[in-house]
Formats: sequence, C-alpha cells, structure tokens
Amino acid sequence: MEDIIFDLVEAFAVLGNESGAIDAVLRHCPECVERHIDKNNNLILTISPGNHKKHIMLDAHLDQVGLIVTNVWQDGFLQVAPCGGVDARVLPGSLVRIYSEDNKTFDGIVTSIPPHLSKEKGDEEFPKISELFVDTGLRAEELNLIKPGDFVGFTAKPLKLLNENIAAPGLDNRAGVAAVICCLKILAENIAKLKCKVSCLFSTGEEVTAVGAKTAAFSISPDIAISVDTSFADQKNVPPNKCGKLSLGPMVGISPILSKEIASELVRIAKLNKIPYQNEIMPGKTGTNADVISLSKCGIPTALLSIPLRYMHTPVEIINMEDVKNTARLLACYILEGGASND
Repeated sequence: MEDIIFDLVEAFAVLGNESGAIDAVLRHCPECVERHIDKNNNLILTISPGNHKKHIMLDAHLDQVGLIVTNVWQDGFLQVAPCGGVDARVLPGSLVRIYSEDNKTFDGIVTSIPPHLSKEKGDEEFPKISELFVDTGLRAEELNLIKPGDFVGFTAKPLKLLNENIAAPGLDNRAGVAAVICCLKILAENIAKLKCKVSCLFSTGEEVTAVGAKTAAFSISPDIAISVDTSFADQKNVPPNKCGKLSLGPMVGISPILSKEIASELVRIAKLNKIPYQNEIMPGKTGTNADVISLSKCGIPTALLSIPLRYMHTPVEIINMEDVKNTARLLACYILEGGASND
C-alpha cells in the first residue's frame, strides 16, 4: 500500500493533464483486468467472472488541484491561475514544478513578499493568486520553453509520519485511487467468488466540472456505483460535526442524493467483517463525483466512501494508511459478499 500511494502522489496529474497518474495506476493494476482509456482520458479497468447479472462501478478521481501558466514574463517570472480550489494562503514560498508541452520540467518558487514590506496590508489579509507569481530563475532565452497553458503542480515529497500517517500533495484523491487499486487486487485474487462485473473508473477533471465521471458513468452504465474520495479529518479550529477522525475507518456518506440502501449495506458488511467505519452526514450535495454519477442516464444508485484527510488542497495533505486499507477491504467485502446478492 505504501509503495502504491507514494508512486501515485509523485505522479504529476494536475487536472487537465492526468496522464502521469494513469501511468502510475497501470503499474500497479492486476494483469487480468481489461484496460481502456476513453475520449476524456478516463482510465477504466474491468474485471468480470463471465456470467454475471449485476454491474458495479467504483470511481476515484485521478486529478489534483494545481495552477496553469497564463503569462510568461521575460524577467523569469510566470503569471498563473488556479486549476481547481487551490488554497491561496499556502502558496507563497511553495516549491512547484512546471510541466511543458514537450514533457520538460522546470522548478520554481511561488513569490512571497517579506513581512517587513507587507505590514500595511494587515495580518488577516492574504494575497490573491492573481497577485502571486512563480519565480523560475530562467534567463530570457530559456523562457521560450515555457508557454501559457503549461501546468504547474506542487513538488513536496511524501513524508511518513507517526502512527501510520502520511503527508503529501495530491492525496486528494490518490488515497481513493490507491484504495480502489487494492480492492481490485483483492477481487483478482478471489475471482472464483466474484458474481458480478466490476468496472473501476479512474476519472479526470473532478476538481472543476467532474467531466470524467459524467461521461464515463453514462457509457459504463452500471447498475450501482460507489465513489471513493477524501473528506475532512479532524484538526484544530474546525467544526467537529463536519469532520471524520484519522484511523477510525472510511466515512460512509449519508445524503439525500445518495442511495440509502447501498449505504446501509456497506455498514452491515463493515460490522460483519469488523471493519471500522464512520458516518458522514451531508444535508444535500456531496461535492464529489457521486453527485453527477447518481444523475447519469435514468439514474444510478450511488454511494460514497470517503477517506479522512487533513489540510485539503495544500502540499501537506495528511491521511492515515489504515483508513486506505480499510476502505479497500470494505469495497472488496461489499462486492464479494453483498453487492451482487440481490440479482
């Protein structure tokens, strides 16, 4: 699991340019699965016992938030705009990497005004992304290698922390991707017990429009779906009722837009197999691919499993490894024991 997660988070995949994450998934998927990349660059892995009456889709989005170059200044600075919900408060001083169209990479640093020169703004005011630049240190003759439209991502290395915690950029949602990969490995090892077709959708563009999940769910047309993502974990100065807790298991989504029947079955399977879980109560939309999947075609009954994560959309997102493992276990047990039971 650690090798898979580290490989995934070190793959560049700012939304709109997810090919690096696709390559990382393919390095770890079982050989027995069918592989397909569709027109929106979604990766779809399918495993089937042959004779089946039900089709289950697991979804985990590949993309992560980042930046896109909007202007190149001849003094070596780049103007950028956000791709997804980047937290501008953590950008100043961040190490980033620019990816050009011809697959060349350049390191840079997001500009930061020294506090001695910015006191007049006040301690509570943070710079807007439009006020920040990326300092590349490149000379004018080298800057023609970088063009507007090139993507920019965080370059922080993954860190192993105490108590099975990991910190890295992009754990939203590479943690969910890792859980689906490990579930697929379990299914491949138990193919004789598999009673349904399973399509694993590693989707693109979730952080902006959920375009990958919208189109792929329509084409895959499963009977039921489970979206696997991350959600807020407890930390200082955040409302406890809006957060899960690290190491206490995946969060089972409860929302009017989600299938109550699938959620109840996930809870039953978790209790039966002594897999820790938490409930996540949402009064409306979930803010994940589950929202668009549930509306696809004539409607797809959809559930949501979320891995607790601290410091979302920053270079230092934190998850607990046991939560990822237990998410994979719960998905596999549901599919092998419960998901195909009502043929």
